[in-house]
Amino acid sequence: MRSATATVTAMENGNGDGNGNGNGHHSPEPKLNEWSVTRKLRVTQQGTYTSNYYINGEPCTLTDLHEQLHRLHIYPEGYNVVLQGDVTSIISMNPRERREIIDELAGVGAFDRKIHQAKDKLDAVKEHEEKFRIVEKELIVQRDRLAQDRLKAEKYQRLRQELQDKSQWESVLVWRMQQQQRDRITAGINQDIAAITQINQELDTLNVQIVQSTTILDELNRRVKALGEEEQLALQSTLATREAELRAFQRQAQDLDWTAQETTTQIDRTNRELHDHQQQISQFATTRQQAQLELGARQAECKAAQERLDRSRADADAIASASDESVQEQAALRQKSRLCCDRSSQSAPNRPDCRSDRASFSRTSSRSRPA
Repeated sequence: MRSATATVTAMENGNGDGNGNGNGHHSPEPKLNEWSVTRKLRVTQQGTYTSNYYINGEPCTLTDLHEQLHRLHIYPEGYNVVLQGDVTSIISMNPRERREIIDELAGVGAFDRKIHQAKDKLDAVKEHEEKFRIVEKELIVQRDRLAQDRLKAEKYQRLRQELQDKSQWESVLVWRMQQQQRDRITAGINQDIAAITQINQELDTLNVQIVQSTTILDELNRRVKALGEEEQLALQSTLATREAELRAFQRQAQDLDWTAQETTTQIDRTNRELHDHQQQISQFATTRQQAQLELGARQAECKAAQERLDRSRADADAIASASDESVQEQAALRQKSRLCCDRSSQSAPNRPDCRSDRASFSRTSSRSRPA
């Protein structure tokens, strides 16, 4: 970084008048004060530069320096030194040009320049105000859109919660129905087992009766051989009766066997149905667990969406607060500009052409004023 320093020294008398060129007319009585301006220029490696200004060794801004130079009547186009030909040119000027010279010497030109700067700043503030209004409208539209999205999200969340509740209740009801159906099937199986046990007992009783009847028949046959013809006929009649009873018992035993087979088949079928229902109950339990896991994930997503919505609201509120502060600042600047205009009108009440003269001089000074 390179730096350079330049210093300008002016002499100021006791009543505040000064001369930037050192050739002003001074009376020997007032005390002369030395007044110096220093500018330090720093050039960076990128080619840019920064300037620091000092008045009598004290740091100051460029605006403070300009105000001090105006107070001392030191201007780039100042009339502190009258050169050859200036008197002739002043005499040949029209009244407006001479009025501009008088305003410049009286310090009114600086005031006009300040008014022009205030108007430029007011125009810039108005432009910023328009931009902020556009931003405000966009924020309002975005806020309304976010409000609609929030209503839709709340409605979606409510409907999804209702759907999940109803799905859970449906799973619970199906599970209860399966439990009741399993209980009924279990009760039917128990009844069938009791019926099979009873049939087996009856079958055992009939087998015992058949054995007893066979024993009695054999005994009767032995007695028939030993008895006579009449007794043999009576025994044959009794034997026929016993055989009829035996056939009846055999048919009843066959019916009981057939019933036992049917009952066994029905028990097998019932066991298969019970196994299928148990598998369905397991599937419903797995589905219920998955639904609970999905419900937890959806609740987490809903919470994250609510947090994003809260952050968006906070950002919108912050932008709205910044817009309000900017509007207040613009109103203060307007009030300040209005006060400046009122003061300018009060300071020159007897000059009807002051505004036009000031406007033309402002245009001339704005073209000739250094950066």
